[in-house]
Amino acid sequence: MGMIAATLLLFCSEDDVFWMMAVVMEDLLPSSYFSSNLWGAQADQAVLGSLVTSLLPGLASVLASHNIELSLISLHWFLTLFSSALHIKILVRVWDLLFHEGSTVMFRMSLGMLKLAEDDVLAVDEVLLQLPHRPQQLLPQLHQLLLQPLDLPTGGRLNQFKYSKVSQTCLF
Repeated sequence: MGMIAATLLLFCSEDDVFWMMAVVMEDLLPSSYFSSNLWGAQADQAVLGSLVTSLLPGLASVLASHNIELSLISLHWFLTLFSSALHIKILVRVWDLLFHEGSTVMFRMSLGMLKLAEDDVLAVDEVLLQLPHRPQQLLPQLHQLLLQPLDLPTGGRLNQFKYSKVSQTCLF
C-alpha cells in the first residue's frame, strides 16, 4: 500500500490520496486484499493462474515444469497496482484504466506483460533443457580447467590444508 500511496502523493494532495486509497481498498480490490494472510490477493493470483493456463499454455507449462509459482512473478504487481513494475508514464495510464474500468485491468496488464515475455521464457527453457548435456560437450575444456591451479582473489592457492581449516571454521 505504501508504494501506491507514495505514487499517488506525486500527483494529489494528502486528502485526495486518502480518499483514493479508500476507493482502492473498498471498491477496486476484493476484501482482505492487504490483510495479514492476503486472502484477496491470493484469490486474484489463483484467477490469474487459471487465465495463464488457458490463454498462455506454453508459458504455464514452462513455469510448471520448473516448479515456479506464478505468484512469485506477479504478486507484487497486484499488491502495488503495478507501481513497482511500470514506468510512471505507463503506470498513470494503467491507473486511469483501473479507476475507470475496475480490477480486470490488472489481469489484462498481467497477461499482456506475460505474453510479451513468453518468447524469451520459452527460449530460456530450451537452453535449460540442454544444460544437463552441456558438460559432455565441454569435456575437453573442463579437463583443462581441472589441470589449472585454483587461484583465489587474494592470489593464493587453495590447498587441502586451507580448505579443511576454512571448512571447519564454517561448520563449527
